[in-house]
Parts: sequence; C-alpha cells; structure tokens
Amino acid sequence: MDAMDNFPTPYILNRAPLQSTISLFYGGIHKFYGQIVTFMPGKTAFLQCIFPHPLPPAIVPVTSVIPGIIGLIQANEAIEYNVGTGTLLTDTLPLWDGLFNRIEKITVNRDPHCVDCENGIIRDDA
Repeated sequence: MDAMDNFPTPYILNRAPLQSTISLFYGGIHKFYGQIVTFMPGKTAFLQCIFPHPLPPAIVPVTSVIPGIIGLIQANEAIEYNVGTGTLLTDTLPLWDGLFNRIEKITVNRDPHCVDCENGIIRDDA
C-alpha cells in the first residue's frame, strides 16, 4: 500500500513489487485531486510507465478529506484483491476531482520504453 507524502518516494517503492510477486496499491494526492491504481507485476503498467518523470519535491497544501477518499479507495482495492472479487483498478487510472466531485478514468498501458521494465524487472512473457 503506497501512502507516501512526497513525489519521489513512490518511484523507489514502485521497484519492489517489480522484483517479486507483490502487488502495489498506489494512491497519490495533490491539492483537491487524487488518483488511484493497482500495479500487478508482469500484468500491468507500473508507476514509471505512467509517469516517467516524478514531479519535483514541493510542499503542496491538501484538503483534509482528499487523503481519506483516496485512502478508502485504496483499502477497497486491497480488500477486493485479497478476497478475489470485484474489478481491480488495473490499467485504469481514476482521477478524483474534489473541486467538482467527479472521477474521470483514463486507460494506462505498459510503456515499452519504461526504464524499469527495460531493465528486465518485468518482461512481456511474465
């Protein structure tokens, strides 16, 4: 479960599941916005594929409810994964807009030029 409070650290955390069979439930927040995705080794895009370059370190104010909303969705993902039911947020990146209370989903794919994937951490035949 990724609940880091900065932008660079998830890139370090992102590499651990790529070297094992552990899935990663990513959640990120920024001001009134949040995003959630489930990463599964050998099956889905990972953070480096979706966001090749981390945002620079910064102190960003966040509304108090956004971490709770994103955290609840992450927890739900983990429960669905462990119980083996539901539709996981793999290859889909929901973007939560707290200003207008809506979610937009975008499709994400593994990047064939991803640095982590190119280094043999995950392979297409996995």
